[in-house]
Amino acid sequence: MSTSINCLIAKISPSIPGYSQDCSSCGARVKKSLSTRTHVCSCGAVLCRDWNAAINILNKGLEQLGWGTPKVNPSGQINLCLVGENSHE
Repeated sequence: MSTSINCLIAKISPSIPGYSQDCSSCGARVKKSLSTRTHVCSCGAVLCRDWNAAINILNKGLEQLGWGTPKVNPSGQINLCLVGENSHE
């Protein structure tokens, strides 16, 4: 038995700077060297640099797909179902 999965894919350019430099909470640019692994912003956001970048990339992809500009908070929570209500079909 095969299963069909509906999904959307957004192409995000890796050449756009700032995925790990921009704060995923407030958008402020927080300059850091590659050896700095923790993102610390004056707004109070403190999280792993890679997690911060992942949130920024997800937000950019959701924006490109026409979801507006939903924001994923630093804990990764978002009130959005990407699969849809009829995902069981």
